[in-house]
Amino acid sequence: MTQLELVISFRDKTQNFGLLGPDCTVAKIKDAALTITGAYGLGSSSQILLNVTNPENKLKVVLDSDFGLECLLALYKRLGARVFEVDVVPVLCPQFQDAALFQALLTNLGVVLSDELITQVNNSIEGHASVEENPVVGGHAAMGGHASVVEHAAVEKDFVVRDDDCDEDALLSDCSDRRLSSDDDLDVNFMQADLDRAVDGASDGASDGASDGTSDGATERLKSSHLETDSDDNLSDVDKEVKKVINSSDDDIELGTAQLTNYIEEHEYKIGADGKHRLKVGHVFRDVIHFREILNEVMVRKMFAIKTVYSEPRRFVATCKQSGCPWYVVGAKMNNGSGFILREYKKKHSCRLTNKTVKVTSTWVAGKIKNQVAVDPNVKIDILKNYLQETFGLKIGKMTLYRARTKARLEVFGDHSKGYQKLFQYAAAIQKADPGAICKVLCDVVSIPDKVLFQRFFVSFPAQKNAFLNGCRPFIGVDGCHLKGKYGGVLLAAVGMDANNGIVPLALCVCEIENTETWGWFMEHLHNYLDDGRLVTFISDRQKGLVNAIANTWPSAYHRACTRHVYTNFAKLFAGAQLKQLFWRAAKSSNKHDFSEAMAEIKAEKEDAYQWLEKELLGYNWSMHTYDTNCMVDRTDNNASECFNSWILAYRDRPCLTMLEEIRCRLMKRFTKRRNEAATWESPLTPKVLKHLDKKSTIAQKMIVQASGDLNFQVMDKAYYPARRFVVMLECRKCDCGYWEIAGLPCAHAMAAMGYARHEVQEYVPMCFTKQAYLSTYSLMFNPIPDQCTWEPTGRPLIDPPIVQRKIGRPKKCRKRATNEPHKEKRKFFIICSICGGSNHNVRSCPLRPSVAKAARARKNNSNASPTTNQPLNASEQRMRRRKQASTSRSIASGQPATSSQPTTASSQALRSSQPATSSQPATSSQPATASSQALRSSQQATSSQQATSSQPAASSQALRKRKQIQSGPGETSEVRTKKRKAGSSSGHAGTRGRPTSA
Repeated sequence: MTQLELVISFRDKTQNFGLLGPDCTVAKIKDAALTITGAYGLGSSSQILLNVTNPENKLKVVLDSDFGLECLLALYKRLGARVFEVDVVPVLCPQFQDAALFQALLTNLGVVLSDELITQVNNSIEGHASVEENPVVGGHAAMGGHASVVEHAAVEKDFVVRDDDCDEDALLSDCSDRRLSSDDDLDVNFMQADLDRAVDGASDGASDGASDGTSDGATERLKSSHLETDSDDNLSDVDKEVKKVINSSDDDIELGTAQLTNYIEEHEYKIGADGKHRLKVGHVFRDVIHFREILNEVMVRKMFAIKTVYSEPRRFVATCKQSGCPWYVVGAKMNNGSGFILREYKKKHSCRLTNKTVKVTSTWVAGKIKNQVAVDPNVKIDILKNYLQETFGLKIGKMTLYRARTKARLEVFGDHSKGYQKLFQYAAAIQKADPGAICKVLCDVVSIPDKVLFQRFFVSFPAQKNAFLNGCRPFIGVDGCHLKGKYGGVLLAAVGMDANNGIVPLALCVCEIENTETWGWFMEHLHNYLDDGRLVTFISDRQKGLVNAIANTWPSAYHRACTRHVYTNFAKLFAGAQLKQLFWRAAKSSNKHDFSEAMAEIKAEKEDAYQWLEKELLGYNWSMHTYDTNCMVDRTDNNASECFNSWILAYRDRPCLTMLEEIRCRLMKRFTKRRNEAATWESPLTPKVLKHLDKKSTIAQKMIVQASGDLNFQVMDKAYYPARRFVVMLECRKCDCGYWEIAGLPCAHAMAAMGYARHEVQEYVPMCFTKQAYLSTYSLMFNPIPDQCTWEPTGRPLIDPPIVQRKIGRPKKCRKRATNEPHKEKRKFFIICSICGGSNHNVRSCPLRPSVAKAARARKNNSNASPTTNQPLNASEQRMRRRKQASTSRSIASGQPATSSQPTTASSQALRSSQPATSSQPATSSQPATASSQALRSSQQATSSQQATSSQPAASSQALRKRKQIQSGPGETSEVRTKKRKAGSSSGHAGTRGRPTSA
């Protein structure tokens, strides 16, 4: 018998509360309904009725007893219904006794009152009651009593139009979901508008039987009685309480418990109907934190910043950040600690509001972007920045966004340190929701006393067991991947192959590290859960401890080595294109003859490579011709496990419990999707098998077939040189190439023989490659698991996170690539000089740099030959020259003469610079211009002419200014540079950057 889903409707809101339990009662349904009706002021079960449609006569009946509920549930289940829909209606006149009973009687008789009619009747009764309680103004109730809702709305609307300080907040404040009341807005302007309305009513009432003087006197007395602050006799009890709450200090609020509770319920803050936050004097908040959150929302919407004057749990005072602005807000904690009330609020601004002054915290931003982070945890910062600017008009810095994204991840996915606490409850919930599942938790209680440290977690579901035993081939790929969370760890996984060559995850295990102990623990539980007596073939990358674990737990199993990982180790020692081609030729050889030829060529190419393969891979099945034939899988690599690791890459940085649950949900969706897709297939074979057969059939068309009876054939394959003959035996399903026996699917030679004999290919395809086997794989589904807030306590302690030893440096999240794997391309860029704007050099080697120009002049003056084209030295040549000059200076200082091989010592430079220039040195430099700039040539000409003769007149002021501009560097004026140059030339340090030299 199917269970019913409880759906509760109230006005325009409908909410599904899940499946009805066997212990469901009317009281529990009413408690669930109060979660919807509470926002409308209906917070008690005595204020609502439950209406249900009788499935026999299609009439509304009132659900008022548990016996009636049982009868209705039995009718619904008998008729095959799935939804038990309950309509909630408010009680007509709840203040009268037996009002609910009378309304229930009307409903059962077929008279159903609408919500609008009930609301109008209740409001009219409240209005009459308030008139009787406050007869001061002749039944008009204008002094703050309980006027009707329609009158109150009209008064506030009139007030909003006449008030100059109001904005859209006043227009929309009473359009929220909460119930309207005359005590909602206690602003002075509202009191004045209410007073004017009361005065008008009193004047109209007195005009029939009194003179003008009497009317004026009544009006004045009415105004004076309302504006007199010391006299509260004319106010109702509720208004007295409100006035006392607003105008008193923190210590003198002494309302009764019932009165204060009613006030809090009526004035509790609720967001507006349009989703905007608005503040009014008298609003009650949970605490000061809640008040500050709402104030921050108002600040962002209005685009202004606040200055906190006083902030503590009992009081909060803030003003506008712009000086001179009259805006301010004052809040205080209520006396009994039940809420935080908005006492004073001046909402008018005199400053100019701009988004430049709005400052928000990363916590606030995290609350706004958590939906984006839930979809994409690694969402780009620029995307978040544009989203916040378009939505809220805020310009937020990148560091704030980085912190906000981190906090949003923590809020959405949970804390890593708390991701291990409920693993015992999670295991119990899995076994309860999906009986037959295996879930093992291993903890460490010895390392640290009084703490339960997490070690390992193993899980596998009945759907995975059914997939392996009833549809998959006995082939399992095992591998581990590192977790990227705060506490690290390794995720071990076992993956199978379905009829369409798709991966089927079989089991998961979270452990601390990959070693013999952890792999042995994983393989032991895997063997106990999945072993059915078949010979199983494992393929792995020969991880640490895995080989021994398979040998101990599955002694009869076959074990293949992943060829891709084998070649990675091979390429570290023996690289080269020829060896790579020969290695893969040997690895994919499906018969011994081809393998022997490839190994012979490897031996001839490099003897050490052949010896390494023979010694290192002794005992491993790494070539296809040595594979077993029972699993019918021709895979030479462990790409199935690698694909699974990539498939769960997005979840590997989540907390442990969140990661396991998200992987389970994704597996549940995957199993359902594949079963539904397979139901639409028309062929009895799977799509990938058909694609494989079509490919082999295309190759077989070029082969020559010779029959030897009805089932034996001789096929000539011209793809080899010279052409080779292969014997195909259809009855035994064998071919000399060996591929048919290993893969289970016909090879190209067998396809040629089948085409020659006009046989159907489907007759030679094993059952494990058919649509029926694929449907059997995904015949059993994962059972849904309820939310963790509903998990029952198990009585076991909470699990603490494991102890992690932090390594030096930043934690790495990217996988280490092998030497033969393609690495990411490095960013390509061109070097641009910031001085001259040229390319292929930087500031150090720029010809316009003063030090480079100075070195060029020194090289020219030190040359004894005729002037030739001297290119400026680059950075390496300058360093080499400076080292030689420094070594020469040290040798002179120690009294050792310099060798003739050392060019241009510092002493010779000083001597040469002190001697007058000879006639052989020309007045102007004949050095041709370099490719750098015209300014360098003018600088060299001016310098050489100055050094050639002292009697030559000085250059013009314009040329001198140009030379100073060229020689001046960043951070110094041209005068300072000129003084340094003169000081260096006078001391004989030309071209040495001011290094002192000995005489």
